[in-house]
Amino acid sequence: MVIISPIVEYDIKNAGTAIFYDKGVIDKKRYDELLSMEKLQRNIQIGLMIKENPELSKIRSDGIKKAVEKFIAINKISNHNILEIANDAVWVVGRSVHKVHMSENIEFIKKQEFTSLFKYNKRMLIYLNSTTDTIKSRGFKIEKNEKLCDIIKEILNSYEYNDKDSMYELCHETIANLKEDDLYYGPKFTEEITNASIISKLMKDVL
Repeated sequence: MVIISPIVEYDIKNAGTAIFYDKGVIDKKRYDELLSMEKLQRNIQIGLMIKENPELSKIRSDGIKKAVEKFIAINKISNHNILEIANDAVWVVGRSVHKVHMSENIEFIKKQEFTSLFKYNKRMLIYLNSTTDTIKSRGFKIEKNEKLCDIIKEILNSYEYNDKDSMYELCHETIANLKEDDLYYGPKFTEEITNASIISKLMKDVL
């Protein structure tokens, strides 16, 4: 599946710290202390708190769930506009969001923005921001085969701009090379999926 539409990931700002402060688990002094830390150190401190009091894990997860539900409800985001929900992150497709404050302490912020998406399956996705000419992967590491990722990026860019001739030529050249040698552009992203099958799926979606 290929989607051409604004895709935005919204996350709760400092989720664990914000939820604990909002629920009265920590006071303002401790809240400010945690926010003054680097993210890694803050997460370590949150983890230690949960280790000492396991009930805090449920408080955090319930708080995140309710905040996400409220975010979706007050912005009237339909199911078909939600690409994915992962913990405190909500991926919104083709829908403007204007209400980001769920309470005085809980705020959703834009983390990433993209202009199109290629979804090979539920676990393997490639996002493109054609404005910044950057891509991001989910389910595999781009570094494993940057050359093939650059080709996918170029195909998605051509699809966004309706450059059918360039897209057609690149797709067929790429699949021809991969049919001769699946490792022509580099190693497979995962052991289970061939490079040729990824490009073949992309071709079916865009041509």
